[in-house]
Amino acid sequence: AVAGRAEEQLARAAHGLGLAAAAGDQGGRALLLLWHGDARVTIGDPTGIDAMWEAAETLAELSDPKAATAYNNLADNLIGLADFAGAAAARREAARWSERLGRQYDVGWAAANEADSAFHSGDWERAGNLAATGISLGVREAAAGARWTSGRLAIGRGDAQAALADIGE
Repeated sequence: AVAGRAEEQLARAAHGLGLAAAAGDQGGRALLLLWHGDARVTIGDPTGIDAMWEAAETLAELSDPKAATAYNNLADNLIGLADFAGAAAARREAARWSERLGRQYDVGWAAANEADSAFHSGDWERAGNLAATGISLGVREAAAGARWTSGRLAIGRGDAQAALADIGE
């Protein structure tokens, strides 16, 4: 939301959607649709998630570099709506686009986020591999997220020392 002001974000995005449509700007419309959908979900309208899916898919069709971020934002909202399978699918798309674009920052975040999804789905081996990737890429913020999953895996396996080592990094 616009600095925590979802109603304002909703109004601005709605206005911008009209402008983008009039200009024939598909990419701009998709970004505004993403923000519009996010604001709708934030204020309690779960159908905003449909707009976010449409936005992410449109950005992907346009090969827009923001497709990775759109899928990641979508995944975050899907988690909030308890659609963990949908979130995992969106995170896989975010990872695919991050790899395609080759942006280290996005690749690191995609690995950390996918590790979290794999952890929650019970695929601990995959979660561990993805967390290790997220840590190894050297993107500080993403590595912190990957260490969170790595630490939870260690605790789940009864290895408190490994979990403490992840916290200490």
